[in-house]
Amino acid sequence: MLLNMIAGLRQYLFIIVLTITGVVIISTSIYSIRVAHHVADMHAPMVDAAMEIRLELAFAQLYLEEFISGGKSITKRDVASHLKQAQWYAHAMLSGGQNSEGTFIPLEDNVLRSEITVAIEKITQIDLLFQALSSDIAKAGQGSEMDRVFEEKFQIALEKADDVENTLLVMIVKDRSRQKVTDLVGLILSIAIFIAAGIYFVARQRLELKLISQLKELATHDELTGIANRRSFNSTLSNEWNHALRAQGYLSLVICDIDLFKQYNDALGHQAGDECLRSVAEVMRTVLQRPVDSVARYGGEEFAFILPFTDVDGAVNLMDKLHDKLRMKKLPHPDSKVSDYVTISAGIASLMPGQESSIEEFISTADGALYRAKDEGRNRTCYYVLS
Repeated sequence: MLLNMIAGLRQYLFIIVLTITGVVIISTSIYSIRVAHHVADMHAPMVDAAMEIRLELAFAQLYLEEFISGGKSITKRDVASHLKQAQWYAHAMLSGGQNSEGTFIPLEDNVLRSEITVAIEKITQIDLLFQALSSDIAKAGQGSEMDRVFEEKFQIALEKADDVENTLLVMIVKDRSRQKVTDLVGLILSIAIFIAAGIYFVARQRLELKLISQLKELATHDELTGIANRRSFNSTLSNEWNHALRAQGYLSLVICDIDLFKQYNDALGHQAGDECLRSVAEVMRTVLQRPVDSVARYGGEEFAFILPFTDVDGAVNLMDKLHDKLRMKKLPHPDSKVSDYVTISAGIASLMPGQESSIEEFISTADGALYRAKDEGRNRTCYYVLS
């Protein structure tokens, strides 16, 4: 009887082993998917926070320079607001936090925490220096000791945020690489044992592609408007600059600003302001006629067009179409001194890139044309052609 039982067990031993192995493979696949979700939920918001720190610091530095130079459109509150936002995101990376963009889980890596701590210290120092600056703005003039100190502290804080962002992206890539190895092993075993395991693998791969797509979208597109963000703008402008330099073709850059947007927000609220930004971005997207042309949210209520192989006349014609379409859109602006509806001011810089020219000068020229359009009454386009 005992022998019969042993023989019976031998008969079913292979099936039992296959079943146990199959359950282990399926359990491993489910666990793998959960780990992938966890990695994306934990790391992706941290990448976004690091990007926000860099963006807010860049705006704070830009506004600070404009404030020191006596720009009437920039107030002390504008600079302080961006510094405060940078501080908030930095603290969220250390201690966690939540806002409209999502929930931020505190960093666990001690090296990254140290980097962010240094960034917070520099931002705090910048804020204290800036508060003291109001007593004697002349001390912070271009080339002054205080100007050098500001530049140094901004640079350190920006570098720390950039280091953290790059490290997190590397961690995501490494986690995904390890995940792919695990999935491949599971696939090979599942084909040999259970056809069903192949179904799990396909589902897992689709989920990974979705997560990769979400991360790419997060890195290159503005969440509010859906168009390209500042990072994508910088990359595209650099590429198109090099193309124009090699081909000796014209390149035009347009920087646009929604007229009196602060008054719009004050009158209708920030939710309406967000909807206004989305509507204007959509109109801007519709005027683009070529795949090579692009529009990005430059920051706040500012947008930027990159128009390869387009001279100033072509850029002006495109802006005329944009003004016309906005006029037909008739987005009400209850507190505008320019029009009853939302309007924009645009500044164009156009040139054929040469060895002696630079992207920084190109952007500065377009920005100068934008300020000229504002000075001349807004709701118009001004331009400069660089030789």
